[in-house]
Amino acid sequence: QPGGPMIERAAAGGQPYRYVFPKPLAGRTGCDFSLSGMKTALRMTAEALPNPTGQDIADLAASFQAALAAHLASRTANAIDLFEATP
Repeated sequence: QPGGPMIERAAAGGQPYRYVFPKPLAGRTGCDFSLSGMKTALRMTAEALPNPTGQDIADLAASFQAALAAHLASRTANAIDLFEATP
């Protein structure tokens, strides 16, 4: 089963800024994107929660979603800039 719908359901009611995730490729030009550091941070954060509550899980999922959306928006903005700069 794809992870996207599961994260979406888990994130319902979560606080999207409770947990901080790395910003892959921050400050770099280009359109490439990478999720490996974010996925590792998600796993490590989840494993570090001793007895996660439903709210902890919702917050973690919402924070991951927010970080992922910001990453995709940044990389998409780079793509737009590159496209507009192309004669």
